[in-house]
Amino acid sequence: MIEAEDRYETLQGQWEELAERVAITPAKTLEGILAKLVLISSAYSEDDLDGSYDGILASAARDTQALAPARKEADRS
Repeated sequence: MIEAEDRYETLQGQWEELAERVAITPAKTLEGILAKLVLISSAYSEDDLDGSYDGILASAARDTQALAPARKEADRS
């Protein structure tokens, strides 16, 4: 258990560093924005969505992620 907790803390620290780098790096393409939204939505389940700013942002991220394949298909046509 101690080993697992140590591993978790290490991974959590790495995640926080990467998340900060993503947050401060401006997206230069629509795909970059979609990548950021995918990161946001990965932290939320359907049960977590509420009327808070975070919940609305997560909902928009999930919607965008769901629409991305349709957009790619439309671009190919």
